[in-house]
Amino acid sequence: MKLRISGNSIRLRLSQSDVNILITEGKIIEKFNFPSPSPVFEYQLSVLKSSDVTHILFDGQKIIFEIPQLEINNWANSNQEGIYKTISIEKNEELNLQIEKDYKCLHKENETTDTFPNPKEDSK
Repeated sequence: MKLRISGNSIRLRLSQSDVNILITEGKIIEKFNFPSPSPVFEYQLSVLKSSDVTHILFDGQKIIFEIPQLEINNWANSNQEGIYKTISIEKNEELNLQIEKDYKCLHKENETTDTFPNPKEDSK
């Protein structure tokens, strides 16, 4: 799972393996280790079974994204590219969340494994 942050936008890109882990285990966790004595930074995507509201939590060392199970299942089992949410935060600000399938790069030199087939590849 890749994390990209820009301003008040957060994008998670998941490989096929990531999506399978999310569906079977209910969550996927990534860690980033800073040099000692700094703490480890974690980000986690979790499936919410008992809610239909998306949540984002941050405790200073970990970001947890909680997405309703129905949305995750619909996205994972379809050609839908992503889940896109705008979440209100304090003082009339918004946080944009994007959870996307990590598609194969169309440039051969950047080819990666475990990505989803790129829907634009057929149009070339």
